[in-house]
Amino acid sequence: MCTLACTWPATSQAQLTWSAPIALDPAGGQPLTAVACPAGPTTQCTGIDFSGREVTFDPTTPGTPAAISVDLGYIPGALACPTQTQCTAVDGGGRVVTFNPQSPGSPTPVSVDANNDLDAISCFSTSQCTAVDTIGQEITFNPASPGSAALHSIEAGIVLSGVACPLQTQCVAVNDVGDELTFNPISLSSSLNKIDANALMALACQSTSSCTAVDDDGDEVTFNPGTGSVSEQASVDGGADLVSVACPVSTGLCTTVDTTGHEVSFNPTSPGSPTPVSVDAGGVPYGVACSTSSQCTVVDSVGREVTFSPTAPGSPTPQPIDTGSVMSGVACPASTQCTSVDFVGREVTFNPISPGTPAPTTIDANPLYGLACPSLTQCTAIDGAGAEVTFNPGSPASHTPATIDTDSVLSALSCPSVTQCTAVDRGGHEVTFNPQSPAGATPTGVDLGFYLYGVACPSLTQCTATDGNGREVTFDPVSPGNSVTPVSVDTGNGLNGVACPSPAQCTAVDGAGGEVTFNPGSPGIPTRDVIDQGAALARLACPTTTYCVTGDFGGHALEGDPTSAAAWTVDPLPDASGLLGVSCPSATQCVAVDSTGDGFSGVVVPPAPPSVPPAPAPPLVTMPTSQTEIGSTSGTLTGTVNPEGAATTAYFEYGLDSKYYGGGPTVYNLSTPAVAVGSDSTAHVVAAGISDLVPNALYHVRLVATNNVGTTIGPDQSFMTLTGPPPPSPTVGKTVNIKPVKGLVLFKAPGIKSTLFHGHGYVPLTEPRQVSAASEVDARRGTLDVVAATTKHGKRQTGTFAGAVFAMTQTRSGSSRGLTTVSLVEGAFAGAPSYASCTASTSTPHVTAETAKLSPKVLQTLNAQDNHGKFRTKGRYSAATVRGTVWEVSDRCDGTLTTVRRGVVDVLDDATRKTITLHAGQHYLAPAVVKHGERQP
Repeated sequence: MCTLACTWPATSQAQLTWSAPIALDPAGGQPLTAVACPAGPTTQCTGIDFSGREVTFDPTTPGTPAAISVDLGYIPGALACPTQTQCTAVDGGGRVVTFNPQSPGSPTPVSVDANNDLDAISCFSTSQCTAVDTIGQEITFNPASPGSAALHSIEAGIVLSGVACPLQTQCVAVNDVGDELTFNPISLSSSLNKIDANALMALACQSTSSCTAVDDDGDEVTFNPGTGSVSEQASVDGGADLVSVACPVSTGLCTTVDTTGHEVSFNPTSPGSPTPVSVDAGGVPYGVACSTSSQCTVVDSVGREVTFSPTAPGSPTPQPIDTGSVMSGVACPASTQCTSVDFVGREVTFNPISPGTPAPTTIDANPLYGLACPSLTQCTAIDGAGAEVTFNPGSPASHTPATIDTDSVLSALSCPSVTQCTAVDRGGHEVTFNPQSPAGATPTGVDLGFYLYGVACPSLTQCTATDGNGREVTFDPVSPGNSVTPVSVDTGNGLNGVACPSPAQCTAVDGAGGEVTFNPGSPGIPTRDVIDQGAALARLACPTTTYCVTGDFGGHALEGDPTSAAAWTVDPLPDASGLLGVSCPSATQCVAVDSTGDGFSGVVVPPAPPSVPPAPAPPLVTMPTSQTEIGSTSGTLTGTVNPEGAATTAYFEYGLDSKYYGGGPTVYNLSTPAVAVGSDSTAHVVAAGISDLVPNALYHVRLVATNNVGTTIGPDQSFMTLTGPPPPSPTVGKTVNIKPVKGLVLFKAPGIKSTLFHGHGYVPLTEPRQVSAASEVDARRGTLDVVAATTKHGKRQTGTFAGAVFAMTQTRSGSSRGLTTVSLVEGAFAGAPSYASCTASTSTPHVTAETAKLSPKVLQTLNAQDNHGKFRTKGRYSAATVRGTVWEVSDRCDGTLTTVRRGVVDVLDDATRKTITLHAGQHYLAPAVVKHGERQP
């Protein structure tokens, strides 16, 4: 120990980092006098106040102490439920309250805008809400821990009456002078635009570019919040005071309510002159929520709800759900669940389709001003006393401060376990109780007539208290009796706080900035050291025998080693008043409370580990759920590549589905140019344009990325091209239209690029197409219609063909003008029918070349049908001109065979130049052409 004149080095203990103030006990301005937390990492602390009440809370989630209840008379006002398990509300005292509508419990209000009237709230997500007040301020906060949020002035002195946040980075507010203000709640950049000459009362945003507001003169105004431009402004409820509006996303419908009990539903982009319909006769609607475009629910001033269809409201019957109370807001996260709050601090959750008789539950002694429910099992509300309260409406519970000492003011508290606490009072009594069930505790005198300022219990059977005359008294809290003897340890000074890290060591602090350390079993005359010159030290916590934390009446926290000659560190806490209590569950975590009901959480923040860049790795490739920018013949492919720390290039490879070329694995025969992605470790969007696609066709694509570590091939993704426009009418001798009938048909036409990995220029026929009259078709596995022009204006001729590879031509002039010729093509590509196969059998025993050339082997057969059109088919050795028929033409090794199934066909033998007329059931073989006196192919 050392006297005041000593100069000590700084303590080696890591310094605590303290939080901003946390409202723990704002009721009536009562100061919190002490706090204690069981040793070790803790989620439970217990404090006591000057009214003899105890409150148990979790220091790791400050701002929600379950046992604190206040009632300052503020009126609830705004309510929103963005999801089914969380609601957030705001009130006239600048408080927020978050709760679960299915299980409200006993949530505690939290102040975010002290003494100001919060008018509206919007929650983009369960972790981000934005509220606006009556003096032009906005506050964006996390409803799970709103106490740390900061207020920002966005339109000073103006009443902001509505707010909606369609994006995390975009909110739109309206005011009572007809302005809209679009701002970023994170960066606070904003733009202000005049959109209405009247006071705007409520706001709903269908998207980031379209919001609808209603005013106090029956008008609606639809505008773009990004530019402030008004797209529609119309009177929808002539002269009436509109109080609330709901616009379900992507429905094209808004519903508003007025103070006379009427609803008006309209299209915000084209409102016209809608007719107000009475849905709540005798009540004043205060809020409307629409879970779908066909269901809306209104709550009113006499505790009733009414549910109706906005497109056909009829005459719905209001149902009482909170009789006699003014209901100030409603939120409906689902069509079967709505939650409302009222002017007396109650919430009521009901099924709007079948409300029955729901029971209101008191969740806060104050009137609730706003509500948001992001889910069915959690709501958050804010009230007028600066607190936040979370509850589940499905199983609400009541958490009321418990009185444990009716005769005197409790002044200090110590809890050696979560089930045992000992408090002392101003009359020399101690009272030991279970904080989880405090009823039945009995005070016992241990220093009668003296003001006990502090108490510490290092074990369940030993406590030490200090009084205003510089004395300590040690007793057994389980059986304290009245025979204990106080001992003086700090002559002339009043001891305010004491801590005992072990049964053999206690440290006390006094009202003159001194500390004294002693053995409570044999205190003797310990040395007093001044650690805070001239300041009154209030309470003390010593998580170890070599580390203690105390606080003074000036809002300073002090840390030091009571057993060594080291100076204590003095740390002024932000916005702190007199620190009346402190507790440290460990040497790295402390909680302090002050005279205005605020709490401060202090933790030792370990130094950040040195940054080590990750080793380069093969790139990471991801693809979107689907490719959305694909047209009929072109499009844009997108994906994401993370270079993983090395210079990376990426490209897309793609190809048609294998069903177009006989099955098997996909062949990615096409690719986009490689592009540089970067060398960092963040995701980059890669996009590439593609063209010459087959319309109405199935493709496969994957993204490939390469760096010096390796190559990553992304997952296969399929996409369909869109259907192209119908083809125009064909032109004689220039174009024909071809249309798939069944199976697989391929075609090759001038000006159309092939996208098959093989096929020698052929592409699939997936929809009707117009092609050159000089095109080729592979119909070996399918059937198609060929539609050609005729010499008569506007008239077409259609032929159906299947089973062969053929070329098309059409005569442009002369007597045969309009004649469409379909000619069998042999040897068009590898694997196609070919006369080369006719000589393949010469190696077979007993077969000579001459007999092989004359074999009846069929190379391919064209099946054809027309209806009195001008069509001709040509094989290698003959041509068949039809007059409305069904026929076949087969190229064989020994000639061309024409067979008629129906109708009449004229066959011209190329060798003899004779024409043979065939009728149904007849056939003709034009033998192979002779050369040097012999017929041969």
